[in-house]
Amino acid sequence: MRHVFVESNWVFACCAPRHLRSPFAEQLLQKARAGELTLHLPAICLREGGDAIRKKCQPRVPEEMSDFLTAARQQGSLSQENAHTVTQALNLYRATVRRELQSLNDTLDSIRTAPGVEAFALSEPMLERAIQLRADGPGGLKPFDEAILAAILVRARALREHHASDTDFGLAFCTRDGDLQPWTREGLPREPLFSLYEREGVGVYGDFSAVAGSS
Repeated sequence: MRHVFVESNWVFACCAPRHLRSPFAEQLLQKARAGELTLHLPAICLREGGDAIRKKCQPRVPEEMSDFLTAARQQGSLSQENAHTVTQALNLYRATVRRELQSLNDTLDSIRTAPGVEAFALSEPMLERAIQLRADGPGGLKPFDEAILAAILVRARALREHHASDTDFGLAFCTRDGDLQPWTREGLPREPLFSLYEREGVGVYGDFSAVAGSS
């Protein structure tokens, strides 16, 4: 079976208001629920992903939009009926997003407890590896990213050892976080990040579609 690591960006892509979700991120979750793969998510990513959703996904409609609709209607460039339709759409947008944000904790919990999803806490070996990465790992990583990288590397090794006899075993990491991707903008390997993943047998992908769309 394939084991796929995901991080906070996947949480955002699965749990944001529906119009902002990634169909490929949701497809990964569907495959996990169907038993086609196992998703491994550092539990701290649920908090970071949730915070990002609350911060970035608040319904924002410029106040001048109402003034524009009123002026356009008075000038005759927008009919009363069309102005009413636009107002209804904006009100629906606000109400829908607010309702989904109010239920965000339930949405996050449904991800955490979903079949095929293993949301794991950071262990002592992972924290020790994070400290080691600070000394000799990739430069410029934020402490949170160091913790995520350490968690993935330590858990990847444990999974490989546990599934040593499984001929269908495979490891992947889907991340949109450029700081955790082992290549430059030109597509060249970034060391030592590239070798760290390679040593643990983890294939890294910059989007969800590469794994979600594979059989």
